[in-house]
Amino acid sequence: MAAAPPPIGAKQVFKEVLRTRSGKVALVLLAVILSLAVAMPFYAPYDVVKKWNMPQAWTDNPKCAAPDWVKYFTPQKEPEHVVFDFGSFHKYSRVMGGLVKYVVLTQRVDYDYDEFPPDFSIAIRYNASENVLLNVTIRRPDGESICIIYETLQGKGYPLTKVYGSRYYNEMFLDPLEACEAFVERVTGKKPKVNWPSIILFAEKGPDMSDPDRARVLKGTYVFMMVLMSFDKNMDADAKLIIDGKVFGLAGTDEMGRDLMVGLMWGA
Repeated sequence: MAAAPPPIGAKQVFKEVLRTRSGKVALVLLAVILSLAVAMPFYAPYDVVKKWNMPQAWTDNPKCAAPDWVKYFTPQKEPEHVVFDFGSFHKYSRVMGGLVKYVVLTQRVDYDYDEFPPDFSIAIRYNASENVLLNVTIRRPDGESICIIYETLQGKGYPLTKVYGSRYYNEMFLDPLEACEAFVERVTGKKPKVNWPSIILFAEKGPDMSDPDRARVLKGTYVFMMVLMSFDKNMDADAKLIIDGKVFGLAGTDEMGRDLMVGLMWGA
């Protein structure tokens, strides 16, 4: 009676798999699947999946962004998505003359990308029992200062948030459109044919500064400054700034800003 062949050990099986190209590919795929299984609870917890069809849950993300790794294969430096959240602004507050409370919020943004940001948005969170006068100004690297928002916010005695930006659900760019039109008209002597704030505010001054196809990016440090004034001496405020990027995450985003990697992991 013939003797049974000796059992094959795991080490030998591993060597046999590595001998073929298909075996190597299978091991790589297995490693990717295991890595996703381990990372899934951290990258995309289940409560994120439940928000998949809620547009408001994805408003901080850019829309239709490519995967982040695409930037390593393109000749131009693609703009990355940047969020300056509440609490990240430099804050200065003071009561003047014992009557008027001032809160000044500033944020420096170093922009050295080769393309314009698709969009940007600003959120102002404040708490005052009296009305608040808001002034939002952008100081560009060329020394130009542009007031893009100037309005009175109603004080209700409890925290409120006002959002400016076309990227937010059911929100529109209103005051910045007028400011950008006036800026282009002052520089070129003509009204812009296309009024796109994220291009005009980040473009070099010149006759093509409002043309999406011919405008050139003005690189350097931008300063976003929000000044709030109220007769409520206890008034407080904070701000949030989002500058959309063209690349985001491992798989990019869809037209609603949803992280496609979440969908791939959970099959949403």
